[in-house]
Amino acid sequence: MVSSGLVLAIIIGSLTEVLMSFGEHKKEVKRTVLVATKFLRDQGIPLGLQIRIRNHMKALLQYQQSLKTSQSIQDNLSESLQSELCFALNGQLLVGCGFFSLLEQ
Repeated sequence: MVSSGLVLAIIIGSLTEVLMSFGEHKKEVKRTVLVATKFLRDQGIPLGLQIRIRNHMKALLQYQQSLKTSQSIQDNLSESLQSELCFALNGQLLVGCGFFSLLEQ
């Protein structure tokens, strides 16, 4: 009972840390995109290309943060919960493959 409470406290602490770092990450993304925007403008890059580059950078940085968050959450789960989460996230992809279609049953 005490050990399960300790595990729960660790998971809650980790999730709180992830949520706090998310706000910091948003600020970092904004700063990085602003620096890139200034550089592109100073170099005389056409506006359409600037917009596409900014959008790509935002998407890439958000994806990287998503991967970090996912890994942080998974690191605090038991192996069985990690397996269940992995299947929940990727199960439909696996079931769509002929070889793994038997998993659906």
